[in-house]
Amino acid sequence: MSLIIPFTKSLKATKPSLPIVIGFFDGIHKGHLKLFKNLKNNKFNILTFVNVPGKHNNFIYDDKQRVNNLKSLSPNIVYVLDLKKNNMQTMAFVYHLQQYVKPTHIVVGSDFKFGRNRIGNVNQLKKYFNIKIIPIDSKYKTSQVKSLLASGSIDKANSILFKPYTITGKVKHGQHLGFKLGYRTANVALTDNVIQPKEGSYSGYTYVKLKKYKSAIFIRNHLAETHIFNFDKNIYGRTISIELVKYHKPFSKTNSFNELKDTINKKVKDIKLTF
Repeated sequence: MSLIIPFTKSLKATKPSLPIVIGFFDGIHKGHLKLFKNLKNNKFNILTFVNVPGKHNNFIYDDKQRVNNLKSLSPNIVYVLDLKKNNMQTMAFVYHLQQYVKPTHIVVGSDFKFGRNRIGNVNQLKKYFNIKIIPIDSKYKTSQVKSLLASGSIDKANSILFKPYTITGKVKHGQHLGFKLGYRTANVALTDNVIQPKEGSYSGYTYVKLKKYKSAIFIRNHLAETHIFNFDKNIYGRTISIELVKYHKPFSKTNSFNELKDTINKKVKDIKLTF
């Protein structure tokens, strides 16, 4: 199992360890995966950053989920540098890598910048480390994934991402409208600094204790509501994951409770037929 270790609390290295791949990795996509190809014996570490100055919102995933996502690549260690606590000068960053990580080599994208005010670049790293520089693939960009999510093209976004787009969080109490309509839903709020996929209904899956359930999912007001098929357990306060698979329809205006109920009935029925 991969370990998550604060970069500044890593122990001093006595000998070269493993290759290390460095990057932000907001939504691991096919372009990012090129950095991980050809790593000897598939053993490597990752270094990523949280609380990056100038990056405060419009993420695909928040810092916690983004770091956890990196574990799915099966690194030995994910080092996390919190730039709010320690925004290292360029040479301090180099020194810490040399003394406390001692990688056999470093893998970075060609546009990688480091150090306070991002004044360090790959040419500087070359002076101190064995570097493998991966050209940026313009076919795959984080901004492209964000645009696809915002437009409801979740299937296209998932085809670019390493893992399907997933919302993870604790189930919270809502207005219990779903229950009144005859459909229990589990509500998970998106964190303020992440983008919201296009409002509307989706087919997808909900993971509860690692078990996968087919679901009808509704996104609006920075909230994901999932109606889990064939499921009636109380999961308030439990952390679940909601995977979006296919955009269904936008919300339509209704003029009465009964009209809303009929609309939801049809949406859920139609979504069940997509599986």
